[in-house]
Amino acid sequence: SFESFEKLFILPHQTNYSSPCSIKVSFLHDSIYVAGRYNKYSRQLSQTPWVVDGVKKAETSVQDLICNPLQSVLRYDTVRLSSSGREDVDVRMLGSGRPFLLELLNPKVVNLNHSDFKFVEEQINSSTQDVA
Repeated sequence: SFESFEKLFILPHQTNYSSPCSIKVSFLHDSIYVAGRYNKYSRQLSQTPWVVDGVKKAETSVQDLICNPLQSVLRYDTVRLSSSGREDVDVRMLGSGRPFLLELLNPKVVNLNHSDFKFVEEQINSSTQDVA
């Protein structure tokens, strides 16, 4: 019986709430993956942002030069760069280029077509002579 249950277990105190409650709801998009190849022509350009003790040691990087135009179009929260190998800052990457994959996490824009990506590619290639 309920009386037996009440004797064995303490029930939470009943409270009348006079103020409204609040709820936080978050929506996230699936990641967008972008694959390609890059050539690096500069001997002063790192592959990823070079940060030591919270201080950025170089003005830009291959990742910055590729991702900034993508950020302006897709407005993602975070990016992860995976490349097939690494090169030192003072090493150029020539030939057919280094394969890479970008994971763009929680993009705000998700419906893009081939011409949108072609536009971003042109922005990357026209913004610098260090990376193509």
